[in-house]
Amino acid sequence: MLKVAPSRIAAILNLKTKELEEVVYFVSHIVLETGDAKILKSGEVLNLGSTKASKTREKLATLIKGVQEKVEAEPESRDYRKATRLLAELENTAIPFSIDEACALIAKHTGAKFGIGAEAVEYLLKEIKIEETIVELKNELREKRGSVDATKIMKRLEVLDSLKKSGARPE
Repeated sequence: MLKVAPSRIAAILNLKTKELEEVVYFVSHIVLETGDAKILKSGEVLNLGSTKASKTREKLATLIKGVQEKVEAEPESRDYRKATRLLAELENTAIPFSIDEACALIAKHTGAKFGIGAEAVEYLLKEIKIEETIVELKNELREKRGSVDATKIMKRLEVLDSLKKSGARPE
């Protein structure tokens, strides 16, 4: 169901098929839980190799600066040094950047959870509350009638409604 166009899994998770593939094939990380990190959204894809790379870099920099401020009382601590190094790597795109390391550091200090691969997708699918999501989407659809977003919402609603009628779970 991943490569089927349009991807039903991508529709359920409100992702583009390409973003879903990048998560499944270990190219991109996805936010599973936001923890204390208010600038993150659950289901948000963090990708440094796409057109959204600059936005991802900005978010990661903001989060890492927050971690750095949290531990700055101990400038010799391992986390402070790691945050400083990661910030320098983020600023210079010529230097390789480890998003795995950044996610681990952010998770440690904010309680956020990040995932990659099919396990991350399964986790997000298990978290979906079909009934609540359908109600939210119907309300959102009323506000956005006639827009491009309305078509996307309708497709998502269609898949979720089918799941509801069949009694099946998304995962």
